[in-house]
Amino acid sequence: MDASRRNLLKLATAASALAATGTIPTIVDRAFAADDTATAAPKPASKALPWRNWSGGQSCEPAARAAPADDAALADLLKTTPAPVRAVGAGHSFSGLVPTDGTLLTLDRISGVVDHDPATHQATVRGGTRLAAMADALAKRGLALANMPDINKQSIAGAISTATHGTGGDIGSLSSFVRGLTLVTASGDIVECDATTKPKYSMPRASRSVRSASSRKCGFRRSLSTS
Repeated sequence: MDASRRNLLKLATAASALAATGTIPTIVDRAFAADDTATAAPKPASKALPWRNWSGGQSCEPAARAAPADDAALADLLKTTPAPVRAVGAGHSFSGLVPTDGTLLTLDRISGVVDHDPATHQATVRGGTRLAAMADALAKRGLALANMPDINKQSIAGAISTATHGTGGDIGSLSSFVRGLTLVTASGDIVECDATTKPKYSMPRASRSVRSASSRKCGFRRSLSTS
């Protein structure tokens, strides 16, 4: 029944009942309520926002998106969220590293320069920090990376994982600048590692796998120069 006609009929029936008895019979109200429910369009199921990379060559519609705010939240998410969970940064890579129908995880809220040491030219940077923001923050401390890629939108964790690099035959990728990492493994363990402490985690710095997510700290030593 057309919605406007149905409403008009409901009002007329209710008015007649009200005039005759002084009340609107419950059976009248229930009948029209049931009819409204039967003809109402079903609500679409809520879905997370679709994702695509810069070029549009990779895309997906994840079931959920997650943006933990610290190491503990990230660890808990990895422990409790059903697989698959995929990490995403700026979406600059052209390969199929991110697309998933599971949970899409961003480290954007785990970002910023934590501290720096002018004596050793070392800075500690959270994994979700974008390269442009990191460069600005380091500059305020009188420091700069020895080399930068031509695009500065990537997160530092993503740039390390995908061996993002600048130019120069004698200058390594950004992953070669790393001297220490804080990782949250797929099982939710938080691991501090460097060349001497758990080196198996830190030495293959460039990795396109999703066995772990770089979270709080990326330590750069001797890769920063005074400006």
